[in-house]
Amino acid sequence: MEDGVITSIGQTRNRSQAYRRMVDIIESTVGSGTKIKIAYLHAAARAEAEQIRDLVEERMVIVESFLQSFHLLWAYTPGREQQVFATFHVPLEIDFSLKL
Repeated sequence: MEDGVITSIGQTRNRSQAYRRMVDIIESTVGSGTKIKIAYLHAAARAEAEQIRDLVEERMVIVESFLQSFHLLWAYTPGREQQVFATFHVPLEIDFSLKL
C-alpha cells in the first residue's frame, strides 16, 4: 500500500507460487529465524489458509498462532465509495503481546 492505495508487489503464475511469495515477504519483513506470533484469517477458504500456515511454519519460528474465518459484508451506493466490512471472532484467550 502506498499513500492509502493498494499496489502490486509482484506477479506469480499460479497459486502455489503466490503462497510461497507471501511467505517470502513475511520472512523478509520479520527476518529469518525470528520468533513471531501470527494470525491466519480467511473468508470461506480454510484449506488455502492451512496451506499458507504450513508454508509459514516450515520457515518461521512460531510462538503462537491461530486460524480464524471471517465474514465479509459489502455495501455499495452508486456515486459513493465502496465500503467493505469484515467481522470475525477472536477467542478471548489469545494474547498478542509479544513476550519472548
